[in-house]
Amino acid sequence: MDDDSYHDGHYKTDANKMSTNSHIYKGGGFSKIFHSKYNDSLDMIHYIYNSGWIDRQTRLVVLELNLFYDAIEMFQLVKIIFEIFPTGIVVSSCYVQSIPLKCFLHFGCFIFFVGIVFYLIIIYYTYQEFCEISMVRIISYVKDLQNYPDVLLLLTSFLAIAYNIWHPREVKLISDTFVKDPWTYINLDNLLDAWNVYVINMGILTFAAWLKIIRFVSFHRTLKRLAITIELSFKNILGLLFIYMITILAFAQMGTVLFGNKLESFKSTFASTFNIIRILMCDFDYMEIHEVRPILAPVYFIAAIITIYGVLLNLFVAIILATYSEVKSSVYVRDTEVFQMLQKGFKNYFCGGRYKAELETRMYIDKLTTKDARPEPSQKYESQPNVEPMRDLREELASLTERSFQIEKVLDRFASTIESISKLQGVIKGSVKQ
Repeated sequence: MDDDSYHDGHYKTDANKMSTNSHIYKGGGFSKIFHSKYNDSLDMIHYIYNSGWIDRQTRLVVLELNLFYDAIEMFQLVKIIFEIFPTGIVVSSCYVQSIPLKCFLHFGCFIFFVGIVFYLIIIYYTYQEFCEISMVRIISYVKDLQNYPDVLLLLTSFLAIAYNIWHPREVKLISDTFVKDPWTYINLDNLLDAWNVYVINMGILTFAAWLKIIRFVSFHRTLKRLAITIELSFKNILGLLFIYMITILAFAQMGTVLFGNKLESFKSTFASTFNIIRILMCDFDYMEIHEVRPILAPVYFIAAIITIYGVLLNLFVAIILATYSEVKSSVYVRDTEVFQMLQKGFKNYFCGGRYKAELETRMYIDKLTTKDARPEPSQKYESQPNVEPMRDLREELASLTERSFQIEKVLDRFASTIESISKLQGVIKGSVKQ
């Protein structure tokens, strides 16, 4: 096509990339803005058609509509997409996305109050995390896996705060542009992408918040034993997961080779992997693979069920049960009442003693274990407390406590047996005297 056909077109460099079912298109391209009147827009369409706007090199045509509903205060971005393949086939699709005009801090007094409380909690929680890092040092903080949900919660919270600050400013910029020229085209791709990231971020934030609750619900011995079981069997579980993923990947690639040319669910290795996982969840249509490969389909299905579900998953359960039985027999865990747990939690968080008691205990144990070991002058003194002696001492005390409780149970049974024998002897003596 000659360059003259684009003489009055505008090249849009601010358009973001667009993903369709078959391809990902980068930003950019020539654009035309339609008029509000029907006849003017129809004349423009005829002009585009007659001037050869679409030729053999055109691969994508997008009709984009930016709408705003004043009643519900909602932006709506509508994109009607036409993909033109080199063979001449045109595939149409539609994309519709709604974006609220205001962020959640503008929805009402109650929501505004909840948002302020949320911000204050995040600020205070950030202060507590910095206090923990300063007490236990950054290396110990990174090695503790229980801190990763805290970091995830803080990162997603600050991202949510940043979006709620950026969103009103972006909407104000769009409003000012619309006031200056109501018929100009306003690109909403940046607002759309930011809103999608914000929605994903809020989903992760919700998950991290609920995950955080698990750390404070360990008032029952079963939950504490479960946490110890996962910690002890973590390496074995990782090794089994490695074999598990290799097996799933092997069956997924086999399914892609056998059924990928005719079934949409096996068109790629990624899609086949999720299809194998659906087999384990009993959400699988066996007849569709049977129609494609009547002989190989039952062999493939039975082999996948026996290998993945019958062997590997049972091995995973066996590892957990074996470790849990060892923990249950060797580690004693005393139950804590819910009220005491809440009282201790509020005291630690709001009185500044969250990690103070634990740190003092660690330093005291470290001092007892290293008081005879005098460092040489050439060695540097490390202020970081040694945690291993404390863990060994805690495990030894738990084992001894469990043994003492078992002895107490045996003695109670022995005492009750003696009392029963004495009562029986009294009954026998009374019957003999009579």
